[in-house]
Amino acid sequence: MSKERGCRSIEIGGHALALEWADKKSAFLVALLCQGLPYSNVLIPASVFRLHTNTNGLEFTIFNDNTYLYRGNNQSLGLSILIEAMIKRWSKLCTQGLLIRGALVSINGKGAIIIGRSGSGKTSLAASLLLSGWSYHGDQLVFITADGQSCQAFAIPFWFRDGWELPFCEQELSENVFFKDSEKTLLSPADLMPDWRLTNNPVVPKLLFVTNFETAASLSLKPIRAGLAAFHLVEALLNNNNLRQGGLDQVGKIIRGLNSYELVYGGFEQLGSFNQLFSKLNAVE
Repeated sequence: MSKERGCRSIEIGGHALALEWADKKSAFLVALLCQGLPYSNVLIPASVFRLHTNTNGLEFTIFNDNTYLYRGNNQSLGLSILIEAMIKRWSKLCTQGLLIRGALVSINGKGAIIIGRSGSGKTSLAASLLLSGWSYHGDQLVFITADGQSCQAFAIPFWFRDGWELPFCEQELSENVFFKDSEKTLLSPADLMPDWRLTNNPVVPKLLFVTNFETAASLSLKPIRAGLAAFHLVEALLNNNNLRQGGLDQVGKIIRGLNSYELVYGGFEQLGSFNQLFSKLNAVE
């Protein structure tokens, strides 16, 4: 994606949004956000987001249709505003299926959805699993079809908060490969694993991990009942206002097809033992 001008439409839940860029720097930002994700040439985009670098070469501007979203030189903040605007738009468009705030990874063909409250360690778990041989799909938004048979993710970079990326970086990263502000760091999976390749095909959801980071806690992974898992999934819902009964009937149907677990940990170094602990539960065939 090095052309100075271009456009691509990204489809989630049967609804497409378009991203346009007007220069190479903007193209790089679009590539960081959605590199390799499937795009639609069939659906008419419901909305268009435009990025361009200003003539001084330092600031860039983001528009949604004719609405100004951001202008400045903080690329991390700008992309954060962009992704939140896109998620908000999809949340209003999707009336079938579930839009979930969370991450998506997979192993042995099984999709694993990672949810939890802000600061609970969703991104850290996804990054750790990538380094442990799992396939990485995305870190911000997960869409599950209404029948619960397929899920896909959007937003490729890891979105670390408060320096949580440091344990995963064996060497200092240059500023031209990641973006950082006072609250978050956007890091490409390729920066953690140079030979990383995007897994962009939808997968069947089979696993649900609810993360809970507690300072000084021991690592634990335990199955949770369907009722509690459904409660956590409803908490992560983004399009519940568009769904019949707030999505409760769809959540109940989807939860019945998932093996759900609560992960509690108190330090990044503990995540290296996750696969061994997970295998003991006979969750991976």
